Amino acid sequence: MIESTEEVILYRVGDVVFIDGGIVVMNAGDASILWYSDRGELRQVVGGKGHGPGEYETLSAIRPFDDGIVAWDLSLRRLTFYSATGDLLHVVSVREGGAWRLVGQIGDGLLALAHAPQSDVLERRFLRVDET
Repeated sequence: MIESTEEVILYRVGDVVFIDGGIVVMNAGDASILWYSDRGELRQVVGGKGHGPGEYETLSAIRPFDDGIVAWDLSLRRLTFYSATGDLLHVVSVREGGAWRLVGQIGDGLLALAHAPQSDVLERRFLRVDET
């Protein structure tokens, strides 16, 4: 059971990621990401609609990445990296156009993105993400 002293309305829950010490929930309805403790206590809420760092136009996926998570904004074609506690680490834009989908981490600092061009062929490309 999730308990909170704050009222939290989840609308269009997308991905749920289990990380050390808790659960991270993607609330696509208001483009927010919520961190819960393993006891169900709300610890952190980030995101929201917008175009600034840590904001999303179309929050479409979250995945585990290293010790935290990475979030994907489909419309802005932007990856946002967070620590395990919800601190914003950095933001990376994907310059190539098209419909990209975040697949997940496939190695140390390596993310897989799937690109769906106009044809029926699914093309996989890889993006190396450095901490700098």
